[in-house]
Amino acid sequence: KQQTTAILDLPGGGSTVENCIGYATCTVEIVSQLLNTYSENELKTKGVTIITPTGSTGTHAGLLAGAEIIKQQTNLNINIKGVSNRSESKNAKEKVYELTNNALTLIAPEIGTNIQLKDANNVFVNYAYRCKDSSGKPRYSAIDTEKL
Repeated sequence: KQQTTAILDLPGGGSTVENCIGYATCTVEIVSQLLNTYSENELKTKGVTIITPTGSTGTHAGLLAGAEIIKQQTNLNINIKGVSNRSESKNAKEKVYELTNNALTLIAPEIGTNIQLKDANNVFVNYAYRCKDSSGKPRYSAIDTEKL
């Protein structure tokens, strides 16, 4: 007998709506772990910021979708900041917007698509990976998160 198995073909990277779901779940897991250490009021007071690289945009969009779900369920405002590692950040912003809203439609249709392009605009810092040291050589060290 031949067994039939349903196979879902997911492309590499996180730049599809389906792949965003894992990153939305990741946001929920991060906040869940924070709530093991801090109260909800402490998190509201201190604020929560998650900084992520933004390449193909799927990770960023998924984290943003998860943050929106948390906001709707707990009233915690999770700030997601993307650090673009590509030169076409304007296109990346639009793709983050599109993927986030599509992911929310898929995983939380009751929330609707509340993410607006201005939200995606507020979470980008361009060319952080392409910093150069004083001799002009590229340096790939941690960025100054205080400036984010």
